[in-house]
Amino acid sequence: MASADFAVEVWGKGALFTQPQAKIEKQTYSVITPSAASGLLKSVYWHPGLEYIIDAIQVCNPIQYGTIRVNGTTQVANISTIKKHMDNPTNLDACCILPARSRQQMFMVYLKDVRYIIHGHIFLNPNSGQPNMSLDKAIDILNIRLQNGQNWSQPFLGCREFTAHIKPYEPGYLSFEECNPLLLGYTQLEPMLHFIEYRESTAVMPHFYRPAMIDGVIQVPNPQLWEKAVMNA
Repeated sequence: MASADFAVEVWGKGALFTQPQAKIEKQTYSVITPSAASGLLKSVYWHPGLEYIIDAIQVCNPIQYGTIRVNGTTQVANISTIKKHMDNPTNLDACCILPARSRQQMFMVYLKDVRYIIHGHIFLNPNSGQPNMSLDKAIDILNIRLQNGQNWSQPFLGCREFTAHIKPYEPGYLSFEECNPLLLGYTQLEPMLHFIEYRESTAVMPHFYRPAMIDGVIQVPNPQLWEKAVMNA
């Protein structure tokens, strides 16, 4: 299957890649996840016939954490209750969340001053129903939009409060000189989300992996090869 390589530089003042087990007081992963990196590329140029595969993530800044206290609520709107009172709007208070009663302050653990170099490749999905899409045209559009700062939607680093800046990475290869001295050596990171598999049914299957960072570089396994290995097991 034909593909084209890309390399982009992403940075921001903060990032929050939420761990799924920390839903109340959000806590971030140590680094950006492959699914979040793919989402950044889709925010620049999205097309139903394109697939972004992340091959490697280079961490350029030391991993630093910070905390923010935010206002949240202890209640969640119930969709079934809202639908029930849409036909009989006599007791709207039953489906309303009153901030004065449910407000609660929570802590968010986020990453400070992040900068990543994301390497990957882009290919055309043959099952997308877009037969007229050209790979050369797609990569040209992506590069033009990156150079001009154009976005399909506002890119952010895991949370909309943390705006992402993204541009093409000129050298196009993993440079040892880009690594911060504090990141040299081998670091085993925590298990994190790799990608989400959307099956033909309504089932959604998340896939996790445990990355290892060597001199600031994380090699990401190819999800297509992963799926083939599981099917042949």
